[in-house]
Amino acid sequence: MATNNPVNINTLVLGNNINGNKIIAKALEYLGVVESPALSKTGPDIDRWNSFFGQSAVDWGVAFAASMYDEANIWDMGIADPSVKIMYNRAKELNRISKTAYAGCFVIYGESDDEGNLVSGYGCDLFVRWQHPENYIMTTISGFENIGSPVTNRGVRLVCRNALYPVASDPSIKSWFIVPRAISLRESSGANGNGTD
Repeated sequence: MATNNPVNINTLVLGNNINGNKIIAKALEYLGVVESPALSKTGPDIDRWNSFFGQSAVDWGVAFAASMYDEANIWDMGIADPSVKIMYNRAKELNRISKTAYAGCFVIYGESDDEGNLVSGYGCDLFVRWQHPENYIMTTISGFENIGSPVTNRGVRLVCRNALYPVASDPSIKSWFIVPRAISLRESSGANGNGTD
């Protein structure tokens, strides 16, 4: 497992969202994967995830999230793209942007305009659960996450983020939940979700 994880994976309690839980279970298998060599944007798993989009040695957070859908055999409705802005536009067109988070849904980050629309993309995680919903604190699984201070490498790890201000150093960054049909509450077999409005 990666160092400096603020979340104890033994305490994660997921809902009955079968498909979302499959995605999270698959992603948890990769906790601790880091770039090799350090800070190279490469490594055996990372190269495989990037190949999902036909790219190599680039920022790989979105590729990691999208690949978890592929490895869990869950259809993402064609939403995933290495561009967070394109993901947002596809999800908006398909009416898959939600105020409710579900285990396994994409959480994208970026700057918004005055109407709350994404202007420029920053990153993409997979939602796990609400850590402290009253304060909008969520647990996500993030790829391309800085490890160490100063940064010594990047890898896959569990993180706690504020859904309203996911990047503490930049309050202009907002988050959106993108929920493919296969993992949404009303359309997933046996799901009762674990998000809040």
